[in-house]
Amino acid sequence: MGLYMWFIWKELDIPRYRLWIAAALVGLVAAVGLDAMEGMDLPSLGSYPVRHFLKLVEETLEMLGNTPFLLTFSRGLLHHTQKVFIDLT
Repeated sequence: MGLYMWFIWKELDIPRYRLWIAAALVGLVAAVGLDAMEGMDLPSLGSYPVRHFLKLVEETLEMLGNTPFLLTFSRGLLHHTQKVFIDLT
């Protein structure tokens, strides 16, 4: 994953794309932090509804962290390629 991020950071020299990558990293780091808290099985986390809500937030942060990676990669790919035509007939 680190090699992929380094490649994307070097390849996409547009500052807006780098901002998206930074936002993705923030989302993924927050998701990993919540996952670590969940794995510690802390009694202070409370009852089942609280734990379920934390799982929901963690999974949502993971999806929101992966989405900017996909968008940045797709936009970068379209930026570096010529016109692409898809013939469906």
